[in-house]
Amino acid sequence: THAVRLDVACPGIIVQGDRDRLGQVLDNLVGNAIKYSDPDGEIVVCTDVVNGEARISVIDQGAGIPAESLPSLFDRFYRGGNSSGEAGLGLGLYITRMLVEAHGGRIWATSEESVGSTFTVALPCALCSQDQGE
Repeated sequence: THAVRLDVACPGIIVQGDRDRLGQVLDNLVGNAIKYSDPDGEIVVCTDVVNGEARISVIDQGAGIPAESLPSLFDRFYRGGNSSGEAGLGLGLYITRMLVEAHGGRIWATSEESVGSTFTVALPCALCSQDQGE
């Protein structure tokens, strides 16, 4: 089984939105991290506040994503190079991006092959107790 750790830098972060849809975003990102990580690798979910945005990052120690795939990662029907053998239509990250943008937010990924990936969602803060800056 995968170890999933929650790292909360700023307690008391509140965003306005649809709880179910934002839950779907988090479910998809954590599900992908589990799918593309070794069972003994740790997955970390971090929350933070940067420049008035609530940020949630899902960090894995998986195979990583080739640099040439990153610009297309959130496109509809896109299936990256490290997805061979995994079933799917290439809609998960596209739907995730649409849900995040519908909440006035943005999403991006950084990755290094053989090291892992970080997916970050930034949403407007309704109440942020502390701003860490960048």
